[in-house]
Amino acid sequence: MTRRVAIVTPYHGEPLAWLAKAHASVRMQTHPATHILVGDGKPEAAIDAWDAQHIVLPAGHRDWGHTPRAIGALSAAGQGFDAIGFLDADNWLYPDHVSSLLAVQEKNDLEVASSLRVMHHVDGRLLHRCQLVDGIDTFDTNCLMIFPPAYSALSVFALVPPRVRYIADRWVSIWLKRRQHRFGSSRMGTVAYRVRYKYFYDTSTLPMPTENIVDLKIPHPRELRQWWLALPPDERDFHMRVMGAS
Repeated sequence: MTRRVAIVTPYHGEPLAWLAKAHASVRMQTHPATHILVGDGKPEAAIDAWDAQHIVLPAGHRDWGHTPRAIGALSAAGQGFDAIGFLDADNWLYPDHVSSLLAVQEKNDLEVASSLRVMHHVDGRLLHRCQLVDGIDTFDTNCLMIFPPAYSALSVFALVPPRVRYIADRWVSIWLKRRQHRFGSSRMGTVAYRVRYKYFYDTSTLPMPTENIVDLKIPHPRELRQWWLALPPDERDFHMRVMGAS
């Protein structure tokens, strides 16, 4: 029996052409997948005509798409999908993304599988394989596929401390590891990651894009750890209990 896979995409104001490219990449998967798009307070009416599920939220959450991501994923879990993956509105998948993750999961009896990512310019041109994401110690939300034994992690995206919710994938990683879920990686670069961060272009020889750029520097894990340890113990305990990781 063909396993049912859902790919969840939250969106809020991204160009419709980017959303269409993301959707087309889900439709072109060698293993069929259902695309669930979640409008975070700014719905695109055109999506209603696509072969996809379209969830519209009445207000934006201003949390980098993580609350709508959690809502879409929980909907997929409630519908009985066998695996749930994620795709940001500005990125797209290579055709063998879903099939390669299902294969590595089946071979190793995994509860969480991940891929690698390939960096693309804002205009879509290919740059290089990402050196920061290894699929095990570090991963990107777009690279993840979660299976039923780990579905309790789906709500964590919306429960990460607000100050650091923009890097919720790191917190989800910590949560999954604390629960000792079985991880594995396809070691294949099957996610096309559109680089929108200003600091990336500041430190490269590439010309700075003139639009759709985000001026945010992702902190090094060491900085994140220092921030976390500087919190009062009762505040750390509160956040861990909210996420269900205490």
